[in-house]
Amino acid sequence: MLKKFFLIALLIPAFAYSSTPQDLSFIEGNWRCVTESDIGKGTTLKMESVGTTSLQTLQSFSKVTYTMYKNQNPAKTSVIYIETSDNFIIEDGLVKSYNYKKHSSKLIKDDLNMFTPETVEWFAKGSGDKEFVSRVKQIDDNNFIAIPVPDDGTTIPCSKVK
Repeated sequence: MLKKFFLIALLIPAFAYSSTPQDLSFIEGNWRCVTESDIGKGTTLKMESVGTTSLQTLQSFSKVTYTMYKNQNPAKTSVIYIETSDNFIIEDGLVKSYNYKKHSSKLIKDDLNMFTPETVEWFAKGSGDKEFVSRVKQIDDNNFIAIPVPDDGTTIPCSKVK
């Protein structure tokens, strides 16, 4: 489940496209996306990403914070921070992201004793050789919902950062 959220976070900057023809210039700039998911055993994983997307270079850059906590004690957390970049193309109304690169990662804190520096490196290593596909449902010029393809029921709300 952690790997799923890592992969979703990598996709977020490139999510800002629709499967229908439209002016895509609104996605130029910064987006903040936040989602939470129950990952089992009374544990929740929150993912918050601020991503910058460029249509000119077909590249995106993300700063992602993953916060894991037990539902009975949300003040006690384990937190990982990761910075990545990727390339993307738009084909058949879908965004295909590839060539992921990790620029930095660090364990912020580990109150739950779930991570070691080696675990953080593994988690942050990413999947540079894989391609990830997404589609977006635009709500308005400042908001959209990201949907991974194939659709696994995960939706990620994103808002423009001004």
